[in-house]
Amino acid sequence: MPKYGSWPTSNQGSIVGARLANEIATRFTGLMSVLSSPDQRDAAITELLADTAAVGTINVKSFGAIGDGTTDDTAAINSALVAGASGNATVWIPSGTYKVVPASAGTDEGGAIVYAFDILTNMHVLASPGATFKLADDQTTVAVPVRLGMFFSSGITSDWSIAGLTMDMNAANNPINPSAGPFDNSRNQAHISVSGTPGGVAARATNVVIADCKLINTAGTNCIVMAQSNTVSITLGSGWKVLGNLFENNGRNVSDFTAVYGWADDVLLDGNTFQNDTSPVAGDGLLTCYEVHGANHRLVNNLCKKAYRGFWVAPNLSTPCVDIVIDSNTFTDMQAYGIDFDRSAATHSVIANVVISNNTISFNDDSVSVVKTGIQILTPYAVTDVLITGNMGTKTGTSVNSAMVGIGADSTAVSKNNKIAVIGNTAKGFVSGVSVTCDSAVDLGKIIIKDNVFYDLVTAGGSSPTGISVNVTTGDLDNIDISGNRILTATKGINLIGNITILNVYGNSYQNMATATYDESSATITTKTTSGDSLTGAIYDGPGSTLRGTITQNAGSDFARDRANSGTGESRLEIGLTGGFGGFRTWLIDGTERMRISNTGMLTLTGGVLPAVVTFSATDTTPTVALGQVFLTHASTQTLTDFDDGTAGQRITVISKAAVTFAFSGDLTGSSASLVTASGDVTEWICEDGTVWVLTGYVDVSVDNSAGA
Repeated sequence: MPKYGSWPTSNQGSIVGARLANEIATRFTGLMSVLSSPDQRDAAITELLADTAAVGTINVKSFGAIGDGTTDDTAAINSALVAGASGNATVWIPSGTYKVVPASAGTDEGGAIVYAFDILTNMHVLASPGATFKLADDQTTVAVPVRLGMFFSSGITSDWSIAGLTMDMNAANNPINPSAGPFDNSRNQAHISVSGTPGGVAARATNVVIADCKLINTAGTNCIVMAQSNTVSITLGSGWKVLGNLFENNGRNVSDFTAVYGWADDVLLDGNTFQNDTSPVAGDGLLTCYEVHGANHRLVNNLCKKAYRGFWVAPNLSTPCVDIVIDSNTFTDMQAYGIDFDRSAATHSVIANVVISNNTISFNDDSVSVVKTGIQILTPYAVTDVLITGNMGTKTGTSVNSAMVGIGADSTAVSKNNKIAVIGNTAKGFVSGVSVTCDSAVDLGKIIIKDNVFYDLVTAGGSSPTGISVNVTTGDLDNIDISGNRILTATKGINLIGNITILNVYGNSYQNMATATYDESSATITTKTTSGDSLTGAIYDGPGSTLRGTITQNAGSDFARDRANSGTGESRLEIGLTGGFGGFRTWLIDGTERMRISNTGMLTLTGGVLPAVVTFSATDTTPTVALGQVFLTHASTQTLTDFDDGTAGQRITVISKAAVTFAFSGDLTGSSASLVTASGDVTEWICEDGTVWVLTGYVDVSVDNSAGA
């Protein structure tokens, strides 16, 4: 195992870096802080190295490396690496800039390559803070492009590590393509690369640690290549740990860049940062942070910033890509995708058993030709058994269509994506929370969309906001369960189009839908199931008791209370159930439920405090008084014959805002003749039995009331 294989796998507080600093301080730098001159330090290092020879550490400067940024240190470093690997010693790199001039010729899967250092079994590199290997200027030019590498192997290696080292590929002075293209993406310039199939045996590496390094400024297509082979059924390497590294300002001269190409099994990617100063543009930028190409990958606690795509779950040509966990990562200021899948050929291995959980994904509004998608599964060959849970997504701007989760099969699909569950996620500012599309005769399998919250959805890219959108234009969706989701502010809550074999929909809720909460009018559904008792109801729009329509729904099924609101004033929704629950009556103001009365008479305030003053409408002769104590009549002449929705003992005050007549011919009592009031007059009432109202006070503002009314 690597010397540092037992290090903690969390990067909280840069634990890896702290361990490195402690080892350096312990072994080497005891007196460095008080020695001012280089000569004094060199002498002290020589003495310390002699004292620590028993623990197996050698200094690269003992082999002639200078570290002044101008001297070619390549040969000296190579000598130290060979000595360390063969002698079971760690190679220490003191602080300084070491000029690197690649001079070794090799062949990888892309062709000829010139590289600086052979990756060796049992090679261990430990660098002091500030130790930098920097590629010399003009090792490649636009006129004479050269494929380059810093650390390289086309063979089989194991048990090696690089820790604390800055690797600078000096992209500004080593172009491999014209700045405006065309771009030859085979021209790699990797910091660390394992690639090739010499003699029919694929290169691979096992038990590797890359920790607390900085991999910066490459013009090429990758920073780390764990392996690469176009041969089917080769053996993959395994046991890679990539911990606490910084990948910054890479992919500067290609149109297809991935920072880490994870063609291996059993990989831990923990606590790394992937970022560029600017968002990707043609021929320059962080396209993909990490590609999964093996089994048992754990991608946790990483930061991806200003990338086109965060992580790409993709196949290899040998073994299944299964048991993958992507958890607690942050994707910020992303351009196109947070997490994406690829399985596009018959030779590609199976992708299954993937958990995507507790990630945070945010998008900018950069113009791109795709739907910006937090988590996308849209592959020609099947991806199965994926759980997407506990993730949070946000999208700013309205220029480009977007979805938090996209699941589908396009016209090239050969086998169906199946058993995909989207549970307990939250998304804000997208066009769709979940978008399910099928344009393939091979269909889609089982999908679960449950207990998610999608809010503040927006129109963008010509598409209307929909909480959950299902569009099966060709083929069938075998089975979909849509339950317990909450959708706030959209054009439609749920919209279903096309052939669905089995649909189970229930328990979803909506608020502020512009046109419809639930629409299956364009869907052909073979079997539809719901849960709970049947429900019937009536919507009254207000103020007052104008019947707007009736409802027959399942008790556990979707129901949007705020659709009762016409946009102004108060609305009332009455619901009775045929099951054990006896029904309720709920009042809304401006789409917000304010109060609910159950069949037993229990009153619940559900939307905060009741409004201080409520205004009656102009046409309602029996206005409701359920939502307040003080009421204003409309500022126009009207006649009132009753107050609806009163309770025994309720007291109200009514202030007239125009000539208002209270007709004492029915449920209003307290005078032998109707009472005509002018603007400003005040009447007070008490409800006798829930129906009859008795006048208890009247103030006429046209008379002198200074002595009391």
